[in-house]
Amino acid sequence: MALPTSARTIEHLEWLAAGIEEQGGTASVWVASPTTGTTTARLIEQAQAAIDDEYRAVMRAAVAPGLTSAERRRLVRRLRAELRRIGSRDYFGADAGPTARARVDELASIGEVVTA
Repeated sequence: MALPTSARTIEHLEWLAAGIEEQGGTASVWVASPTTGTTTARLIEQAQAAIDDEYRAVMRAAVAPGLTSAERRRLVRRLRAELRRIGSRDYFGADAGPTARARVDELASIGEVVTA
């Protein structure tokens, strides 16, 4: 697995390594760079594909006919939380993200009364 080098990513990994060491294990954080542009592109494509799969799962869940209003609100809350979790790992702007967010927004708007 490869993650982009950012202060946030490094901090999280160092926190994880410290937790492992507190439990008696050993851990180190290494920063590496791809040797070619082709490798970089391949890693980005793999990361985007994995995140796109997660966004598509949210889109499938957002198609839920026959829900009561309360069930729909709970589902929307759960899906929005899932979108936040996915988004926190979407380092390269996966293509399916905007569509997944739009689908959840559409689900949320079902039954809303629009006033002018």
